[in-house]
Amino acid sequence: MEPTTSVLSRINKEALLQRAALLANGSECHFVGEPIQRVDLAILRLHFPRQGKTWAARIPFEQEWPFYEISVRPLEFLALHHPKIPAPRVHDYVDVGADGDNPVGVAYILMDWIEGSHMQPWSLSEPPLPARHRVLDQIADIMLEMLPKDAANGDIYLYGVPDGAPKTTPVSTTAWLTESIDRPLRRHLRQKKVSLVVDNLIQRSMVASYVVPEHNTSHWTVIHPDMHSANLIVDKDWTITGLLDWDLMSAQPLQKWAVFPKLIEHLPGAAPPDVPAQLAYLNFAQDKAYLVTTLTKKEKKRTGTTDTAKLVESSTERAFFEMSHNAPTVHQEFAGRYCQRTRANVEAARRELERFVAENPSISCGDASMMEVESELEKLLADAATE
Repeated sequence: MEPTTSVLSRINKEALLQRAALLANGSECHFVGEPIQRVDLAILRLHFPRQGKTWAARIPFEQEWPFYEISVRPLEFLALHHPKIPAPRVHDYVDVGADGDNPVGVAYILMDWIEGSHMQPWSLSEPPLPARHRVLDQIADIMLEMLPKDAANGDIYLYGVPDGAPKTTPVSTTAWLTESIDRPLRRHLRQKKVSLVVDNLIQRSMVASYVVPEHNTSHWTVIHPDMHSANLIVDKDWTITGLLDWDLMSAQPLQKWAVFPKLIEHLPGAAPPDVPAQLAYLNFAQDKAYLVTTLTKKEKKRTGTTDTAKLVESSTERAFFEMSHNAPTVHQEFAGRYCQRTRANVEAARRELERFVAENPSISCGDASMMEVESELEKLLADAATE
């Protein structure tokens, strides 16, 4: 990554102001405040006095990696398909490596500046009840705005489609969950982390029990993966004025969408990053019940059904299972509870190893790492037989 000072020094601020004014139909603008610096980017604020609005110029410090697919395309998708979602709108961008002249001197994104403040960490007593209900009502609206069946139209990335399947076509939840486990399983095999491979094989045997049968082939929908207080901007009346950090947005199975937001769902090993240690794993049962109630009413009014509200209500264990595949701290918690080396689990792991090899022809039983896994499973079975 290029040094921060080097990137900032290369910005032609006058050219940036001129570009913004042109996009705003000639309305004059000026910079306000100092650049806001984060780990990976800087934000310059441009204010338009006559229009009373502010834009943000997002300048990535990594000026060698293109960002369109990650940072711009999701926001363009939302503006086109889900304009009611309070996400910033992109007005202009020049990506890394773009052809043509760039008088600004660096890659950038010009987008709306969201007025308001980051929401305070959520606790059992703060915010007060009327405010928390107001926030949860709005979250229910945002969730339902993301629900329509338009995610598989080629405009957004379908996350988790297995290799060999068309990347623009959704697969069943069973296939998606299996691939979610197989990715770390293949990685752990390469790294010869035998114990983790055994964990993954045991998890693979559990897939069917974490699929809701009637939704196994339901449509895929757009997901914001990190709806917690650090990504929610609110005003003094607790109106959500912005939902940030759409860089990891993708389309995934309905079952994956229909979960409690991280604001009120602190899974073991997965407390949101903005939450103080003393609040890390609180049980927000009343907030969850309220969200399910309001989601049920709103979904019934919009669609005539309550299917997704029911999915959300029963989602905690499914979300724990899904997150345990790729989040090490969550995996540790899940494996400690459910991947013990019992005879039943080890036998299930052996069966899954056979299936995994059959479904992954590039992996040979003669590989050194595979032989280590088979040896470990034999030892575990022998140990289980003596207990």
